[in-house]
Amino acid sequence: MKKFIVILLLSLSLCPIAQADVYPNKKTAEKLTQEKPNNLASTTSTDEAESPISGNFDITSNYVWRGVSLSNNLPAFQGGLTYTFLTTGIYLNMWGSNVNFPDAEDGTATVEIDTVGGIANKIGEHFGYDISIARYNYPKASGVNYNELLTKWSYYFLTAELDYSNNVFNTDKSGTYYNIGFNYGIPPKYIFNFNDVNVKGSIGHFSLPRSADLRSYNDYSLQINKTIGIYNLALQWTGTNGRSVDDPALRGNHLLGTVTVNF
Repeated sequence: MKKFIVILLLSLSLCPIAQADVYPNKKTAEKLTQEKPNNLASTTSTDEAESPISGNFDITSNYVWRGVSLSNNLPAFQGGLTYTFLTTGIYLNMWGSNVNFPDAEDGTATVEIDTVGGIANKIGEHFGYDISIARYNYPKASGVNYNELLTKWSYYFLTAELDYSNNVFNTDKSGTYYNIGFNYGIPPKYIFNFNDVNVKGSIGHFSLPRSADLRSYNDYSLQINKTIGIYNLALQWTGTNGRSVDDPALRGNHLLGTVTVNF
């Protein structure tokens, strides 16, 4: 069962692949894959006008969200568009992916479309935040759509996340997700002068209601990615402590590969 989300443009990700600090895109952020992607509003002056529209498309070997595969351990095609009001950092995002998991009426969810609205900015040189409300939509499934408040924070290379839903997985019960981690750009002198190489890792805890036949669990992630122009190549390991109600094959260790194109 799922989730995942944002951002809308969308990775402190995975859905897309990891990016720096905080991001307005659900899946890329956490999703390496993903992390429902993300990018702080730029605070650097430039002579060239910055476009308010951004997007990404990625192909990943497995859509894993909070340690659990939402694509039944199969590849996923994902993409999103974000419109940012550059003077304020307010953004609107839409992100989608193929999925494969049971719905509430013995059917199968096959498509996920996330709609997100939020604000992302930096305060000073080192502190960043991204606060958004995401709606997880599954058009071909019954009774699994729900909303979630997402808050992401970064200080230097340290990251933190606190998310809350009063109707997690459409159960009429509340759920809270906590995550702490790091997102560090490796200096080229330590890796044979390769530029734009990032390593990130995190530990999360998904607090879920037992009264809805769910169980709380921990998830773990470690990722390395390399940016080449508009492309991002990422390799990520994910796992859990095995206490969720999901099938062991979906909540176990995963090694993912993702290629993202940003535009």
